[in-house]
Amino acid sequence: MAGPMFCLIAGAVVAYTVYQIFFADNGDSDRPHESQPSVYRRDERQHRQTIHSSQPPVYRRDEPQHQQTIHSSQPQAPVYRHDEPQHRQTIDSSQRDPTPLETYASLRARAKQEGDLMAQCHKQRKEASRRRDRARAKALLEEGKRHATKMEKLNAQASAIIFKENNQDKAACKVDLHGLYVKEAIAYSKQAIADAGRRGDSEIRLIVGQGNHSEGGVSRLKPAIQRKMQMCGHRVEVDPRNPGVLLVRLGRM
Repeated sequence: MAGPMFCLIAGAVVAYTVYQIFFADNGDSDRPHESQPSVYRRDERQHRQTIHSSQPPVYRRDEPQHQQTIHSSQPQAPVYRHDEPQHRQTIDSSQRDPTPLETYASLRARAKQEGDLMAQCHKQRKEASRRRDRARAKALLEEGKRHATKMEKLNAQASAIIFKENNQDKAACKVDLHGLYVKEAIAYSKQAIADAGRRGDSEIRLIVGQGNHSEGGVSRLKPAIQRKMQMCGHRVEVDPRNPGVLLVRLGRM
């Protein structure tokens, strides 16, 4: 009886041992082994290390270049700072008052325009008269007179400016007539001679120039002034030291 019992027990032990060897590990394969967590942790750390080791240096390397690209593509600040003095100079030059010579030139140009319009009216009035269009001819006559009045007014303003500019630093016995038309120069010469007579001066010098800036290089002002002063009874001669100056001796010849 003991023999069969022993065999039974021994068989059970062998069967249990075989079961543990061949089936116990397979049955527990669905559960993670103790070593797996460390494997996953190592993989996770490696993955994180790969991400962190690759991405940040790329962004750190690109960030200065990106900033440099932004700054280089937006040069407004230095450009504006560089152009600011020129911009201020442009504003200052456009807002400043014109010089006397600039005003003089502008007045002469406007007077010339009025003179051209006056001449056009005169020409058209003649054509209207030939057509016996009396109403049109009269209208053009009045329009021409208005342009003539404006021209004379602008020329008077220009002559006053240039005469003052040329004579503000000169002695009373010297009168510069540069920049004046013949009619204007004669008027200013008469006034200067009258002032010299009241001061008791015996002579006066009229600066008329040599005609270098006149049309054809021939002075129109010099002979006209010389002739007019002689007609007024004054002794006139060219200054031997300066052919652009007329020496007028006051008193009757």
